[in-house]
Order: sequence, then C-alpha cells, then structure tokens
Amino acid sequence: MKLIHCASPQYLQQHGHPLVPEDLLNGHIKLHYHAAQDNWHFKGELGKHYSIKVPKSLTVNNGDFACQAAMSGWGIAYLPDFICSPALEEGTLIPILAEYMDNNEIGAYAVYPQTRHLSQRVSSLINFLSEHFKKTNE
Repeated sequence: MKLIHCASPQYLQQHGHPLVPEDLLNGHIKLHYHAAQDNWHFKGELGKHYSIKVPKSLTVNNGDFACQAAMSGWGIAYLPDFICSPALEEGTLIPILAEYMDNNEIGAYAVYPQTRHLSQRVSSLINFLSEHFKKTNE
C-alpha cells in the first residue's frame, strides 16, 4: 500500500497544480490527519530532501472523511491508496507530486493470538486481504 497526495480538480483549478514541493507554500492548504507529522516530506532529484509545512484547513481522524473533504475541494489530502483509489480512478481526485514521493509505502499487519494451528477462517481472511491489497497496488 502507498500514501498519495491528492486534491480535487476544482481545488487545483482554484489554487494551481503544484509542480514542485515548494509550490505547496503558495496558497495551498492541507487536510491534516491528527496523528500525522505537521511537515510533509519529499525527495527530489539528486537526493534533495524537502520538508514542507502546509497550513491546515481541517484536522481529521478518519481517512474516509479526509477523502470526501478532498473531493469537495477543501484542501490537499495525504491518503492511503486503498482509501482514495476509487476517487482517483473516477477523476474526482488527482494525484500530485508523485515523482517527489519518498518512503510512501505503508504496511498492513494481521495480528492474531499465537497458536499452533491457524484456523481456516483466519487464514482465509488473511489470504483474501493480502490479495485485495496486492491488486490495489498494481
């Protein structure tokens, strides 16, 4: 799974489409996830690192709500692809600065009690989720 910066076409039309990370400092606002770092980090050509603090328009604690707010033009969201991929496919969200992404992979973990034999139900669920998220990343 990956994290993606994205915004609605209307937002980008109104505020401009950032082409380099520094463009985020020119009137852009973000939808901030409450547990995330204040700065967004990017990596450019020749390994140049960017740490950009984009002003917040809204702080959220739910990825689906952040996705809906981004689609409504409230700001730029930084979301896992499994949340925003339908909107990206429909064109209601557009990815931005993808070529500057650094370390945007996130993991998903199955946590279950340690036993000698994993039940068929748990094993089937883990296999299903693994295949589902593998398809999301393709």
